[in-house]
Amino acid sequence: MKNLSAPSFANFSEYDLIKALIQIHEKPLGRNQLMLSLGLSEASTRSLMKKLSSAKFVRTTTKGISLNDSGKAFVHKIKALLSGPVHIDFGNFSAAFKISNSSSMINLGLEQRDAAVRSGAEGCLVLIFRNNKLILPGVDSIETVYHDVFSGIQQNFKLAEGDVVIVAFANTKRQAELGAFSAVKTLLLAKNI
Repeated sequence: MKNLSAPSFANFSEYDLIKALIQIHEKPLGRNQLMLSLGLSEASTRSLMKKLSSAKFVRTTTKGISLNDSGKAFVHKIKALLSGPVHIDFGNFSAAFKISNSSSMINLGLEQRDAAVRSGAEGCLVLIFRNNKLILPGVDSIETVYHDVFSGIQQNFKLAEGDVVIVAFANTKRQAELGAFSAVKTLLLAKNI
């Protein structure tokens, strides 16, 4: 993640960098295809590609932009830990990510919630899968309060003991995804990714 920090003046985020790498991993893309799928301007997409290129994660070929070996290795690390985003029917927009086997890194989830809110989310739930149920650290039972969220999570993710699910709520899809990813990033950095 350290190689992929977005410059403060950039019109793209670290989440856009990760999302681009995952999309390119699935199949080589042209810059215009990437621009449309990320919802960025041409100039921002060009800057994003320069960042990925300087991090030595991509190469440009006649088939489009593809990952080199270090880019593939990075995406494999991310995909081994991270699933999502999925959109859950709760509030205006809700985005959720699952981070495998990371519950030991969660205290009360305040650090993750704060990161999500700083990135534009209106709120964030940090949930742990323990003893075959989702729990909010420090709270006895909220399953009835957030029934739609819990149901959406269980429909979209295969959960295992120790998994963490982060759900961010916002007024736009992009704000929800950025908020959720900012919360996720606290765990990825703690795992030295």
